[in-house]
Amino acid sequence: MSGIPPAGPAAHATVQPDARAVASGAERAGAIVIGAGPAGSVAAALLAREGIRTVLLERAHFPRAKVCGCCLGARGVSALERCGLGDALDGASALVSASLAHGRHWVDVPLGGSRVIARDVLDARLAESAARAGCDVRMGVRASVVGLGHASDPAIVQADDVASAASRTLHADLVVCADGLGGKSIAAHGTGDVWAVDPASRFGVASTLKPDALDIPASHLWMMSRHDGYVGAVRLPSGEIDVAAAIDPAAARRCGGPDALITAIVESCGRQLRDRLPRVWRGTPALTRRRAWIGRGRVICVGDAAGYVEPFTGEGMSWAIEGAVAAASAAPRIISLGDSGEWDQALASVIGTHQRRCRHVATMLRFPRATMCALRAASRIPALRRRIGALATGAA
Repeated sequence: MSGIPPAGPAAHATVQPDARAVASGAERAGAIVIGAGPAGSVAAALLAREGIRTVLLERAHFPRAKVCGCCLGARGVSALERCGLGDALDGASALVSASLAHGRHWVDVPLGGSRVIARDVLDARLAESAARAGCDVRMGVRASVVGLGHASDPAIVQADDVASAASRTLHADLVVCADGLGGKSIAAHGTGDVWAVDPASRFGVASTLKPDALDIPASHLWMMSRHDGYVGAVRLPSGEIDVAAAIDPAAARRCGGPDALITAIVESCGRQLRDRLPRVWRGTPALTRRRAWIGRGRVICVGDAAGYVEPFTGEGMSWAIEGAVAAASAAPRIISLGDSGEWDQALASVIGTHQRRCRHVATMLRFPRATMCALRAASRIPALRRRIGALATGAA
């Protein structure tokens, strides 16, 4: 995996020469995937396996840290295994239960089928899987869509090496944008893409703590909530503790920063941190958002880049992986017709129900009385605890 190397033969290449690309000195690909998170790397691996010359462009160099709860639910695990990428989870810890808390009231629920794995590890493994499938993986490259393509016209991507500023133009029959929350690979060149951000949205922050920072057992998740945010904590396979939170920006400012607000949320649930939290956190833009469009011409969006909902249930990676599988299935039609007009319906049929459920959960958590009533009912009714566990993993 490199910067922008000279174009070479790709495994199973089936792309025909493009006279316009040759005339302009542009490189020709069957598919270009922008962003090497779970959505991008899974899509790239599956496209390459189908004999499509695929180029995967990623701005960062791996490994790199990401804001993430590091929990992959049962649906995401199953999706990876079905498409032959389950080895990316080798060494991941089983996640068997969770404790949900609001105030001092705690309820334990089962979480069968989930896994815990650090995002830097998972992302690097999935990118390697794409490379093994024959995908041309290029790190340290900033990509921008400068032409959406349609019918006989290819999509056009400008790829700029981050370190050297060397630039290359690529033509493709399909572009998959998987560049995350607030991704700019489309909007930067005036293609009409607009993010609509929920004004009540929280933003995400995460950090990795020392193994003894919290008394959280392995294979167990803590989810601690308050009206102004919630915090998840889980022990990684390395023994370190991943802490990820979705918090209200105004509340964070009033408290003096994310660390103070997260400490307050944890302590409001009766847990104590053994060390002060770090002052510097990895952060995200506002979480709940949608795009004006997610498919136009030969360009489609997947993963967080297709829109996002505040995911108390930790389903973000599952949505990304399932969306990538759907994108690979839709690719032959888009490549053949040069039209992605039905992509929004196709993606909604896969993850739309789950995102709506997460929106309802996130709304309820803003109302302490409703949250407390739900937890108290669950503490008395075993079937309800199992139901909540199924909802939390996306199995229901």
